[in-house]
Formats: sequence, structure tokens, C-alpha cells
Amino acid sequence: MSEPGFSTAVPSADGGGWNHSDNHTGLPAIKSASLWRVALPLKTPLLLQSGPQDESSSDLSVATGLAAESKIVPDVLSQREIGWLLLQFNDGQYALGEIAPLPGFSKETLAQAVTEVKKIIRRLFDRDEPSCPSAITLSESPSVQFALEMIRLTRCFKVEAVQQYGQDQAEFSMRQTLARLLNGLPAAIHSKSARLIKPSVDVSQPEASYPAGATVKIKVARDVSNRGVRADITRVNRFARNYPDVHLRLDANCGWTLDQASQFLSSCRNIPLEFIEEPCRNWRESLLLAKEWPVAFDETLQDKQIQPLQFITMAEQLTVHSGAKNRLPVALVCKPSLLGKRCNDWLNIARQREMRIIISASYESPAGLAFLDSLAQFWSPDEIHGLDTLDAFQSIASEDLIATAGEPVWRIS
Repeated sequence: MSEPGFSTAVPSADGGGWNHSDNHTGLPAIKSASLWRVALPLKTPLLLQSGPQDESSSDLSVATGLAAESKIVPDVLSQREIGWLLLQFNDGQYALGEIAPLPGFSKETLAQAVTEVKKIIRRLFDRDEPSCPSAITLSESPSVQFALEMIRLTRCFKVEAVQQYGQDQAEFSMRQTLARLLNGLPAAIHSKSARLIKPSVDVSQPEASYPAGATVKIKVARDVSNRGVRADITRVNRFARNYPDVHLRLDANCGWTLDQASQFLSSCRNIPLEFIEEPCRNWRESLLLAKEWPVAFDETLQDKQIQPLQFITMAEQLTVHSGAKNRLPVALVCKPSLLGKRCNDWLNIARQREMRIIISASYESPAGLAFLDSLAQFWSPDEIHGLDTLDAFQSIASEDLIATAGEPVWRIS
């Protein structure tokens, strides 16, 4: 029997997106479930800057009930800790889901997400005929919802059971299946992706050349002092001079005040700017800035206190009344493993308003990234996405992933 490859299954052609399954009631009965917790070493520690934990009041005077002080709270990550949930169904198929909350961005921890997954699976097995109806598999934790949807949309593996007699038969079979699935991961993503330039890279002597027409992403606002703003201005302008035919995406991760962001963009007026993500600490200030500059939103989409309809209504009002140069905003940057079921709300708005949809990774494993790649090809096949994250890991070879996984930490059958 041929070895399974990782699925390129995508949401249904009717645009159902999340919460869609191969039938309207759920998945087939589950025969067994195994859970692994793995830690993937990173080449260099990552400084994750999640933007403001609170939102300051703005001159638009829209009450938020949040504190008036905005702070940047960094997290340093030396390894990526994730969970893999492998389900075996009674019809002989298998599916793998990845649980990957990102410290500093996700509200839930990996431990909390794993606990929730166990409860969901136990509830399924408590039923007379275990299945996955939508009412059970909808989760309030985005990372759990991501794992469940990954399972529902990639259920395509028919792997022969490993004949192993004795008490460890189920564990051995599921462990072998995990190895086969990881061995079947694609060697590279299929979607076009912007290249991420690390803050430590000297752009006057780049690590590699960038061909004309390429799209690169540069992180800015790592140092939110006024000196840091001036350093970012110098760095970005230098890159633009070296590569005038390269399209630039900038990402400030909600780092600047409105004055700092205005200073930066005014000083970089002549660069080939595609858009800047989340320039201001306050999303309303970013919308004000978007009257003149192309602005995209990322972290704002993850804030549960921000309702998509409220956000887009305000954006459209600014567009009409301010004579804005650009559609507000020009793009939505969606991180499915951080958005969970809110993905549908934002994607529907983007489709209705003909806004650009960019799928972005959150340092998922190769398995999670393969699923994101499938989503990107379905939702925006012609777009340049943000999936250039595999290079951050020390190794993505399947044999190393398998060795790292080791034994499952939990199993039910």
C-alpha cells in the first residue's frame, strides 16, 4: 500500500470555511485518539512582540472600557511547543490536528488547550457512537479550533494497521501512523510567500539577493523609542535604495504612537511600500493613518473585544468622509491558529468588500504550515502570503520531527 502524503484538502467550494465537514452532521465515529506534546528547537530565540495588551482612548471617542495605557509585552521563545492530536476513525482513515498557541499572542496556554482537547475527545467517547458534530467541535480557544478544523478538512489518510500483538498494539499503530504522516509532508509550500527579513540582518549586506518584483517583509518598531524610529527610517530607506524594484511590506506589531508612525512613513515616502501592518498601538489611530497610507491589520483581528462589523463600518465611514487615498484597510492578515472560529467573520467581510486576504503563519510546525498552505491556496490563490517561517527551526526533517515527538502523552480508545 502506498505511503500517505499530507492532505491538501481545503474548505468546501461553497465557501464554508471553518466548521465545514464532509457531511452535515460531523465526522465518522472515532476509534482511537493519541496526543503528543513536542518542542521544536529554534535556530535563534524569537522576540515575540504581541502589541498592546490594553487599548488607549482615541480622539474618535469610542468607549472601549479598557485601560488608558498601552504597553508592549515581549516574549522570548527559544523553542516552539505544540501538540499533535492524531485521530483514527472507524472507516480506516486518520487525521492529524496541530495545537499551537503562540505565547504573547494566544490567550490560552498549550497546557490549557491540551486539557480542553482531552475533554472534547472524552465527550465523544462517552457517546454511544462517537462522532464529531459541530456543536461539540466548536471551541472558544482558537488553537483548539484550528486543530479540530485541520482534522476535519484533512481526513484523507488510509493507513494499514500495524500488526503488533500485545498490550501496546494501539500505541504502536498510532505512533507508526504519525511517522508515516510526517514522512508525507511536502518539501515546500506551494503558495507564494513574502520573504521575512530578520531585524538582525544588515540590509546593506543582505544574506541573499532579492530579484526584481519580489515581495519582502521587514519588521519595524522593535525599539519603540524615538531613537528606534530613526533607526528604522534609516534601515528601510537603505534597503529600498539597494533594491528599488522589490515590494516592501512593513510590520510594526502595534508598536508606535500615531506621531511616531506618521514620522516614520513621512520619512519613507519614496519607498515601494505595499502596506504597513498595525503601525499604531491603537487600531483607531491606525485607521486614521490609513487615510493617507496603505495599512493592513493583523493583531486587531485577534482582539475579541473588536467586532468585525464595527471595525469595517468605521473604516468605511473614514473612507467616505476623509477622501482617503486607499481602501480602508487595504488587506486583512489572517492567522487561523490565533483567530479560530473568528476567521469566518473576517473572511466573509473581506470577500464582501473585495479586500485582500493574506494567510500568515504563527511559527507552526511543518504539519501545521502545510495546512495553512492549503487554506492560502483556497482563499487567495493569487496572493503573496506570509508563510516564510520554516527557516526559523533548527530542523524540519521528518526523521527529526518523529524523534522529537517520542511517545504519546495521552491516549484513548
